[in-house]
Amino acid sequence: MEIEEDDDEPIEMGLHELASLDLSQLKDGETLWVMESEFPETTISRDGATLVAEITEHIYTKFWTHKYHAMVFAEAVVRAVKRLGVEGHPLSAATIENDDEPHIFIRWRITLPATTTPDILIASIRAADELIWQRANFILEHSDSVLGSGTVSF
Repeated sequence: MEIEEDDDEPIEMGLHELASLDLSQLKDGETLWVMESEFPETTISRDGATLVAEITEHIYTKFWTHKYHAMVFAEAVVRAVKRLGVEGHPLSAATIENDDEPHIFIRWRITLPATTTPDILIASIRAADELIWQRANFILEHSDSVLGSGTVSF
């Protein structure tokens, strides 16, 4: 599949379409928008020699069933991204948007070389998403012991 769009709007696609692209041909300023069930909402753009994938997690608090409050979990996700980034994972720019009360949007970025294949990009996004959620849960589950022991490593 060739990337061809004339305007500045993101190019919407599914994983099957993404998998068929040569991401090294993505031009600076072009944005791909991947929306697929069982995959985090992702925009992909190029910044020089890197691909920047911004992942958006949407928590609808009305239907949130996690044991921790949605905002507490969102804050733990931000901490998880920061800590994983410090540990050397290519993760950064974690933010929370909560302008509309029942909706919380958590955004974070994964940065990879522009030569990354679509299959590796897809696998990296899935793995990072899972790792971040696991780390956020770990942070919340062990917050008392962390405060008591003075240890900050996770």
